[in-house]
Amino acid sequence: MIQTERTWPKMDTAFLVIHGVGSHRPFEALDDFARNFLDVLKVDKKVNVKCTHKVQRKADWIESYISSYIDGTAGMPTLDFYEYYWDCYMCREITVRELIEWIDTASDGAWYFYKNEMPKLAKQYEELGVDLFKDGEFRGYDVLLNRSAIIRLIIRLIAYSPFRFIIERLSQWNSLKDLVIYTSSDVRSQNYEIRRKILDGAVEELKLLLNRYKQIVVVGHSLGSVIAYDAVDRIAHDMNIPGGISPQVARRIKGLVTLGSPLDKIAFFFAERTPEENFIQRGILAHFHNFRRRKLKIDRHFKDIEDPFQKKLGTRWLNIYHEKDRISGHLDAYYLAPKDNVPCKKTIPGVSTHSCYWQLRRECHDKIIQRFF
Repeated sequence: MIQTERTWPKMDTAFLVIHGVGSHRPFEALDDFARNFLDVLKVDKKVNVKCTHKVQRKADWIESYISSYIDGTAGMPTLDFYEYYWDCYMCREITVRELIEWIDTASDGAWYFYKNEMPKLAKQYEELGVDLFKDGEFRGYDVLLNRSAIIRLIIRLIAYSPFRFIIERLSQWNSLKDLVIYTSSDVRSQNYEIRRKILDGAVEELKLLLNRYKQIVVVGHSLGSVIAYDAVDRIAHDMNIPGGISPQVARRIKGLVTLGSPLDKIAFFFAERTPEENFIQRGILAHFHNFRRRKLKIDRHFKDIEDPFQKKLGTRWLNIYHEKDRISGHLDAYYLAPKDNVPCKKTIPGVSTHSCYWQLRRECHDKIIQRFF
């Protein structure tokens, strides 16, 4: 056994794994992450790890989790793995109209950002020496954007043609459905209630873990990384509210790991567009999404109003993205040090670059161990 102090947490630690888009069965993401993580400890780090299935009461049901420990060493901290399973909330199908509206929103947001905001932001932050918009653009997306009008036209033609069953079939795809529902931030949308339930469940899970562990690391893949970010942001809000979570407890969330995260695209393409002169409305909306979010002062009407969320979590953030993954990338809309945006290049035969993160042991799991242990 090698020096375990470098490969094992110094205190009882919990990983909360949040799966991404698509159809998932319970504990599938937990298995992918925990199994490969423990294999890295066993094979690469030479740690004699044992694990056991444990249960605990959660509200009105019993929750299962995996608890691991170093065999033959009494009194050592445990390393436990939990899963937040949210696919069960995605019980409704989206309509053709909802799909078209979502594509319109994404396309319009992308066009607005690239044509109006990004050139000013890139120039402004380049002058300030801030590492924003790596290489000055999101590489490869200019082609997609140039074709967005054509794509929308084709979808409309199909939707109102005798072949509309094709798009109706498309609207039932789980991956697309998940994105449409969770990115519906309009409180008037019928999808907003589903989004609220998903986020409330993630926050509840975090609060339960905060009562049991001294160190928590939240790991989210794909859309799960957006849910993870939103949940941590909610904890930061709660910490600032009188009678809320104490800062000492909230700061037990030591790490946030985002794998294949689309957070930048959602921040830029789905941002609520408000009139520039409405600086109070813009300020309030910015405060509610302020966990490590850059304050982008991009218009002449911008005025600071006092932020009620002054207490900070101090959570360390590690973003891992594949260089060929078109969905994720280097996160520029958030305060991350260069070392916190970690690219990976290895490919897994037969596995898409957006789904390969669980299996990238050296480029994913090993990086997590180095950062948090």
